[in-house]
Amino acid sequence: MLPAIEQGAITHKEVTTVPIYESIFIINANLSDEETAAVIKKMQDVVAKQGGEMVKFEDWGKKKLAYEIKKQKRGHYVFFQIKSLPPVFSELELTFKLTDA
Repeated sequence: MLPAIEQGAITHKEVTTVPIYESIFIINANLSDEETAAVIKKMQDVVAKQGGEMVKFEDWGKKKLAYEIKKQKRGHYVFFQIKSLPPVFSELELTFKLTDA
C-alpha cells in the first residue's frame, strides 16, 4: 500500500503569513483639525496604495511630548496597526520624512 501522499489523498498548499506591524507617528499640534485629518488620510492612502491592510487605527489626539521636538511641547499622536509585507514601510517612512507636519 502506498502512503497517502503518493496516492494523491494529501495535498500541500503553501501557506504564507503576512505579519502585523504597529506604527505611531506624531503630527504638529499647531495644525488645524482639517490639516491633521488630511495628513492622517495621506498616510492611510500610502498603506492602501502599497497593498497593506489597515487592521486598527486610533487617533490618540494631542498630548504632551516627553521632550521638546523642534521647539514643540505637544503633538498629535496617531496609531496604525498594519497587516503588510515590509516594502510598505519603506514607502510609509519616506512619506513621513517628506511630510512637514
